[in-house]
Amino acid sequence: MADANSEFRFALAHDQKNLYLVYDVIADRPFQNSGHDPKLMFSTGDCVDLMIGGKSESGTASKGKSRRDKRLLLTLMDGKPLAMLYDQVGPTNNWPVPFLSPARAVYFGAVKQLQDVRMAVTQNKTATYLRLPSPGNARYQTGIVADFVGDVGVIFGSESGNGARLRLYWANKETAITSDIPSEAALAPAIGDAFALIDRVRDRTEQCVTK
Repeated sequence: MADANSEFRFALAHDQKNLYLVYDVIADRPFQNSGHDPKLMFSTGDCVDLMIGGKSESGTASKGKSRRDKRLLLTLMDGKPLAMLYDQVGPTNNWPVPFLSPARAVYFGAVKQLQDVRMAVTQNKTATYLRLPSPGNARYQTGIVADFVGDVGVIFGSESGNGARLRLYWANKETAITSDIPSEAALAPAIGDAFALIDRVRDRTEQCVTK
């Protein structure tokens, strides 16, 4: 459950090559993550999250798994920026990537670290300001298009700094579980709403979708 010390705001924009993300996170501790497995950073500390999915012609989420279903997770590993991309459907010659617990499993077609993605993290006593200008063709790397169905969230780390205590999302409110790897890994962009990103090339005021 969210509290006064666990809040965030976000903004998204794009141009022909790049994706721009800004998260303003209010927390009672510095942004940190103690994890060492890039694939599992969502379970070991602070992260920011973008889940996207394809839209049908009616503007609603596509049914079934789609190549446009992706998760972009941003965090710090060993104090350095890390951007991980989870593809629900990967290349046909890839073995699926499993996320397992004794009760069930969740599979992704591919999981990879994005290269040449620049992330700036500014912190003070009460807030973390995370900016992803992503000059390294991150929009091309992620395959994100201008119109999609999705959700945006922040994973707040535990006080001990070695786990997650809260998963807080803009649309999805069924995110209370923080101790089951498949539940924490699962991609749920369809629970979100439709986004239409502002093109920074066409709109010189540089407005963007905000919540």
